[in-house]
Amino acid sequence: MTTPVLHTARLGATRAAPRVDLDRILHPRSVAVFGASDSKQKFGGRIMSFLVQHGFAGDIYPINLQRSEVLGRKAYAAIGAVPTPPDVAILAVPPAALMPSVRAAAEAGVGCCVIITTGFAEAGPDGVARQAELVEIAARTGTRIIGPNCMGLIVPHHHLALCSSVVLDTEHLRDGSVSLVSQSGALMVSIYDRAVTDGIGFRVCVSCGNQADLELCDFIEHLIDDPGTEAICVYVEGWLDGARFRRCAAAARAAGKPLLVLKTGRTRAGADSARSHTASLAGDFDVFQAVCREEGVVLPRDPDDMVRAAHFLVRHPAPRRGGVAILSSSGGGAGIASDRVSELGLRLAALSPATRAELGAILLPPQATNPIDLGGRKPPEEVEIAGDAARILFADADVAYGLAILTSMPFFAARTRLIGQAAQASGKPVMIALTPGAAATAPRHALREIGQFYFNRVEDACA
Repeated sequence: MTTPVLHTARLGATRAAPRVDLDRILHPRSVAVFGASDSKQKFGGRIMSFLVQHGFAGDIYPINLQRSEVLGRKAYAAIGAVPTPPDVAILAVPPAALMPSVRAAAEAGVGCCVIITTGFAEAGPDGVARQAELVEIAARTGTRIIGPNCMGLIVPHHHLALCSSVVLDTEHLRDGSVSLVSQSGALMVSIYDRAVTDGIGFRVCVSCGNQADLELCDFIEHLIDDPGTEAICVYVEGWLDGARFRRCAAAARAAGKPLLVLKTGRTRAGADSARSHTASLAGDFDVFQAVCREEGVVLPRDPDDMVRAAHFLVRHPAPRRGGVAILSSSGGGAGIASDRVSELGLRLAALSPATRAELGAILLPPQATNPIDLGGRKPPEEVEIAGDAARILFADADVAYGLAILTSMPFFAARTRLIGQAAQASGKPVMIALTPGAAATAPRHALREIGQFYFNRVEDACA
């Protein structure tokens, strides 16, 4: 929780008033792209393409010394020639051109520079000096800086993809109520892509990189006050100000917003990796862990767990009492799930006589209890019972959580959709695991269509 030496100049600098606030940075009216290009093979080309592709409604100013037009938009040889200073500029330029470009942007009145370029404090003494110059420019002019060594921003509800990652080459950006702040840019876009594939959207994704100016806590504080953000996920390698993080954690708890933090540096190897990646000192993990316990911060074990936990905490914020109801399309799946629930110290829900009787109308006696095996049906195969069985089971008063382990079965996609709809209608947390490989492609698509999250492994659903 110590302050990295590399950032002491930033913390001690006397700075001009910021030209724009964080809300304007995340919701810019205009953006400039340094290094803009028509080619998706280039950083600036992908950024331009994604801004257009995802329908950013503000003004887009391509900056390119050799082009008069980029993707149908008038290009400018220099930022000073742009009609109105843009709220945000993203710089996808070679290292040699970076510092002159930042100085020109600051002199032209740009509100914030998002710097993708690497080779700063993470790269050794020369890089430290270059980063110190960025700090000086920000402090003197009021231009804010995100990065350097970052991947930019993704703000789906604002149709803003200010990022060069190929994962954004999609039909649309998926909106949601979970926000993500990450030091690592590559990890940010990987988390985004994995979550969206699984049916989870984001309110805001921000990559902070080296935190030369704007840092993780700046964005966490903003998101705590953001009405559209209901949970905040953070990937951190090193805090600039441990006391400030603690204040953030307390504020998030007071606001009723889950704060989930995945931190590297738990081991010496992790701390060394963090330092070489974004020049962060990882701090004392034991101290950090104690602070998180006191302030109610969730410490997930990996990025998938972090986003999944945030998703379920948003959907089901109230604590629950009761047992676990298990539904499967396989006796083996039901047995495995029952063992795992017991091994985790949880209990199976005790179904009421009324629930068992209702289930007994469609299932054979051994299956008309908890766990349910849909294979033990009474009606013929063409009579659909999956949705009814799930609805009856999950509605029982002693059921606090549901666990559906789905193996291959007839009408796989249609039945999976019905089970997913019953899970959503129950208003209870229901974890659905689709255990096959390619055979479950259509069922996965069916769940994504209705906005139901799922797992691909029993162990992940139980974790």
